[in-house]
Amino acid sequence: MDTSERLEDPILAAEIERAVAPYRALFPAEAIATMEDILEHALTTHPVGAALLDRMRPRAAPDRSGAQAKDGGADAVADAKKAGTK
Repeated sequence: MDTSERLEDPILAAEIERAVAPYRALFPAEAIATMEDILEHALTTHPVGAALLDRMRPRAAPDRSGAQAKDGGADAVADAKKAGTK
């Protein structure tokens, strides 16, 4: 992914910049570009990296007040009640 495509995702671009910023004065531009490419690949394709990147994204505001189920939480609670567990 080149820099122009990376800038389309501001969260990804910000995290990559935060990670490589301390090294900009220490390494040549080619090494920094390689670091950015590796980080971009890891944060978009590796299951753990992609999950971390998703967690950094802003969440949508709830449409109602009160307790809210987390990802699939309501289904897990309903399944537990059907199985007779707590």
